[in-house]
Amino acid sequence: MGLLKLVINTREASAVNVDHINPIKDDVGVVGRLANWIEGLKSRGGSFLTIESGGVQSNGTFTIAPNAADGDTAVIGGVTLTARTSPTLAAEFQIGASVEDTAKNLADKINSLSTVNIFVVAGYAAGVVTVAATTQGAIGDAITTTATGNITAGAATLGSGASGDVTNIELGRSATA
Repeated sequence: MGLLKLVINTREASAVNVDHINPIKDDVGVVGRLANWIEGLKSRGGSFLTIESGGVQSNGTFTIAPNAADGDTAVIGGVTLTARTSPTLAAEFQIGASVEDTAKNLADKINSLSTVNIFVVAGYAAGVVTVAATTQGAIGDAITTTATGNITAGAATLGSGASGDVTNIELGRSATA
């Protein structure tokens, strides 16, 4: 998956920044508002834009085989997600009728739980849940993964992250590599 990462350093209050780029209905509107906001920063000076592209997200897997049992766990970055026949807590996910159903439920839990989805996203196929860091670069390789019971972590940490090309721009001036 390719990413384009924009980092904007500005002297303006973050609440104002978020207000200018918060999506309302569509991506086109977000891009337009972001472009207008950057143009305004350019006119005031003192702001910098860092663009990183072509990087690779760190990734890893959890394999469920056979189906998870009540109390089996997947741990990502120190956050424990527990398989349950009847989940009642935020960090618990439903054991499905098949390994694929359970893998889907684990991936859905990862993607919906704010203590995890800030640093990884997940997908699934058959009984395998694939997780990828939300940012590109080797920094994601430090995210730990462990598991218990019928859930197996592919490695002790995510891996294969790589940084992309970085361009730094002082708004109102020309680009430097």
